[in-house]
Amino acid sequence: MELVMISACRVESLEEFEQRVVRLQAEFAAGDAATRRRLLQPAHAKERFENYDPDAPSLSDADARLLIANQEGYANWGKYESYLHLDPAVQRVIVAVRSGDIETLHDTLRAAPAAANPRWVAGFHRPTPIPNDSIPLFCISEGVFRGTNTQHNAYDMTRMLVAAGADIHIEGDIVLESAVSFDAIDAVAALLDSGAAIDGVDGDGVPMAYAMHFGFVEVAELLSRCGAKRDLRFAAGLGELDVVKSWFDADGSLKPGAGALADPYGQELKQRGQSPFRCERTRPNILSQALCFACVHNRLEVADFLLAQGADINAIVPGLDMKATVLHRVATADGRFTRSQIETAIRFLLDRGADPAIRDEVYRSTPIRWACHFRQSDSVDLLIDRAGIHDAVGCDRPDRLRTLLAHDPGLATASDEDGRTPLHRLHGALTHGTEMLDLLVQHHADVNARDRRGVTVLANVMASGAADLAERLRSLGAN
Repeated sequence: MELVMISACRVESLEEFEQRVVRLQAEFAAGDAATRRRLLQPAHAKERFENYDPDAPSLSDADARLLIANQEGYANWGKYESYLHLDPAVQRVIVAVRSGDIETLHDTLRAAPAAANPRWVAGFHRPTPIPNDSIPLFCISEGVFRGTNTQHNAYDMTRMLVAAGADIHIEGDIVLESAVSFDAIDAVAALLDSGAAIDGVDGDGVPMAYAMHFGFVEVAELLSRCGAKRDLRFAAGLGELDVVKSWFDADGSLKPGAGALADPYGQELKQRGQSPFRCERTRPNILSQALCFACVHNRLEVADFLLAQGADINAIVPGLDMKATVLHRVATADGRFTRSQIETAIRFLLDRGADPAIRDEVYRSTPIRWACHFRQSDSVDLLIDRAGIHDAVGCDRPDRLRTLLAHDPGLATASDEDGRTPLHRLHGALTHGTEMLDLLVQHHADVNARDRRGVTVLANVMASGAADLAERLRSLGAN
């Protein structure tokens, strides 16, 4: 059975879905380990399953439903269950907006204007809160983000839905917030033109907080032109140096309100009954966030001013979903800036004392490892000359490895904070893995080294699927 996404192009019936669950369970039970691993591949998060195990003899009903939901792009079964039970007209609207089919959207709304808002078939209990992907307005931005709508008509579709009666403030700020966080600028513009609360329904700046966090410069500037509030942090991200300066008293202290607006993901926090502020509004915290927003929006003149005011360039930025430094964020700026702009920003930070060896607090990785993970080769190129030996191996850079070993051969056996040697950084995605393995062994690296958890180099390599490296290690005496 090949798991193929259906919901982006058509709606499967409840009967089809139930048959799909049965087929999936049957193939899982009859399959070998390779088949079961393939069937489990669509899983979003292993921890959400009752038993995510390719060696298990069977797949539970709950796990089969979750797996199919994940394949369809839904985070959990409850979300997909809601979608499957939507009124057929609402389902047609969602399929249309996800694909950019404005003609079908027009025809459906003309026949059933109420389909502009989510409603469910008789007998199905309305979910609370409403899943975002059961809301047609949300699905417009989702289609832009996922690339299923390439028609560049998000503005017109948004306005069409609103004209039919779509609630732009359904579930609070979720519609505008999603348009901002998906960088769907045309949908943002349409929502603002339709009267969406630019600062959020509570007036706490939630929409701008998302634009700041993700480095969406054009969306942030649109919100600003339309009159969005800004505190010191948001002004920093917008590059408004005079406004930033106005938040400081003569003695350098901050004026009241310098951090008055929400943190990123404030909407989700409020849905859980929590405060939209994820960190205390102390001077160091406000300056740290302001420096981060300035740098990820490439506002380096503002960043220089903030550093002069005492912003800590090596702080783990508080109040964000990642626990990392500004350099981590800038190194993963992806397609928002040119190579020249990224190079300028990274050199700006390094020249002012940013430490490329600091690890984030969740994944325990350096900025260059973040850049490598997100395939930001330009950032890797800029940071590689400051990379340590573990990162040189993990980022597949044998020239840097050779340079480090020439300077200090003893680095071949160096352990990091987890007791992992450079050999532990070998993995299946490396192009130069064998070359680096041989180079390390030539400098007396121990092929049978264990980290603090007792994991061997060979076990680590095998877990990454690097059969060739595993064979080479065995030939060198690894076990």
